[in-house]
Amino acid sequence: MKRQVQSLEPYTGRNGISAVKHARKASRKTKPSVTDVIGVRGQAADDVLRLAAVVEKGSEHPLGRAVLQAAMLKGLSVPDASSFKAVPGEGVVVEYNAQTLLLGNRKLMAEYKVGLREVEAQLGILESDGKTVMVLSNEKEPLGLIGLADTLKDESGQAVQELQRLKIEVILMTGDNQRTGKAIAAKLGINKVIAYFLSKKQQSSRSYRRREESWPWLEMELTTRQP
Repeated sequence: MKRQVQSLEPYTGRNGISAVKHARKASRKTKPSVTDVIGVRGQAADDVLRLAAVVEKGSEHPLGRAVLQAAMLKGLSVPDASSFKAVPGEGVVVEYNAQTLLLGNRKLMAEYKVGLREVEAQLGILESDGKTVMVLSNEKEPLGLIGLADTLKDESGQAVQELQRLKIEVILMTGDNQRTGKAIAAKLGINKVIAYFLSKKQQSSRSYRRREESWPWLEMELTTRQP
């Protein structure tokens, strides 16, 4: 039997009430913060953060709010972009100051054919540490990296352990890449990861204007283990 914790419908298997209670604890929304800002090709870190904030200005997504908050705390000026396009599960594309700016994950960069070779080592280090990495680029090359992370609550790991004690397999389903997902899963004691996961809203919407889902786009699938 399988249920997705996102809906938190009554679980009809053995120990159902307890399973749902612990699933709620394990899947609570998180609030990310910017941990790393890295400039590429001579870009200053503050310039990278300012441009990233321009891209995310007005966004309701926790990642966007975290980037904007980091820029505001530094007193950086954040003007409006002239256009905004959200790509579900990948990032954002805007027009600003007569240039196209992209801010998002590896999939977005691949779609726009932006090479990541020169930042691959730094990307790998951040991802292996369990951080969500947003690449800032123009249409040709990366300009910088933004690393974001959230401190996992003690109760999240405890809840996963309780679910496993009830013989329920927990699968981490995240909008992040496999490397970052595995790093987060390892901290929670979860063995199985599904990366680049899109929520039902993201899958069905073609006019998605803002990334408003919880961060990371994470669900946990519960599978009862038959004795």
